[in-house]
Amino acid sequence: MIDYTKTSDGLYAYQYPRASVTADAVLFAKKDGQIYVLLIQRGNEPYKGCFWLTQ
Repeated sequence: MIDYTKTSDGLYAYQYPRASVTADAVLFAKKDGQIYVLLIQRGNEPYKGCFWLTQ
């Protein structure tokens, strides 16, 4: 059963509401007494060049 339609701009419109689920995690490491956190540097707009937590 297909419960969505594709709009003219390429997006999908669903007949029923969809649940939104997210999960956040931060990766820490400890080496030689230093604490590190994993970040990524954005390569595309928006926020090109800014650092973010991974997703």
